[in-house]
Amino acid sequence: MNPIRDTIGYADESWNVITGCRHGCPYCYARRIAQNLQRRATLGDDCTQPGGGLHEIRYRRGAAADSYRYGFEPTFHSHRLGEPGRRRKSEVIFVSDMGDLFGEWVPSEWIDQVLQVIRDCPWHSFLLLTKNSRRYGEFSLPENCWAGTTYTGPADERRIWDLPLTTHPNLWVSYEPSLGPYPRMWAGGYIRWIVVGAQSGSGAVAPRPEWIRDLLDARDQMGDEGAKVFFKDNLVWPEPRPRERPEGLVIGR
Repeated sequence: MNPIRDTIGYADESWNVITGCRHGCPYCYARRIAQNLQRRATLGDDCTQPGGGLHEIRYRRGAAADSYRYGFEPTFHSHRLGEPGRRRKSEVIFVSDMGDLFGEWVPSEWIDQVLQVIRDCPWHSFLLLTKNSRRYGEFSLPENCWAGTTYTGPADERRIWDLPLTTHPNLWVSYEPSLGPYPRMWAGGYIRWIVVGAQSGSGAVAPRPEWIRDLLDARDQMGDEGAKVFFKDNLVWPEPRPRERPEGLVIGR
């Protein structure tokens, strides 16, 4: 697995067991990274193509770039399934930051295998994040995972509405990139954690300060029901900067 302390900041490791995405978001950093790595990758005989533009890499081989020999096309790295179990120290592990594990194109069989590994590693906490949150309801999520969705602005509010359909106790929202106001009603309650970040890269648009202040005010008004809030380093904000984590989600640094 790869450390993600310098890029995400709120987890210990990233576990890219499934990579690739078909959402086509214009602000996507992962697509750029995958395509850059693809230029240095080679093809090998350890790959299968189940069809439908899907790929599976079954054995570890070559340099890191070889993991992205298919660029940003959906790829199941089944050779990585055993990685969390080999890490005996408790960690917060972000699952598939280079893809969308619950995208409509991901076979249920792939997801089931990933969720089983999570169940088999109860000493870790696993962060799941998807733009397709309604699909959480199709699976029995392990207790040691956190089911999250990405919100960038009002057009994405349906994703937050769909989160409680999972009936899972650990729900969170990645408000990144923050390109519009955050809905006040989802500043707590079902939502236990909100991670806030700005857009990055060339042409990045900074969030309006009133959007961030309104989120914090709404959270504070909810009292004990308010969500914990974590500001990423790429969000320009005066001190004090919230760096909160909910109970039971402590990184092992």
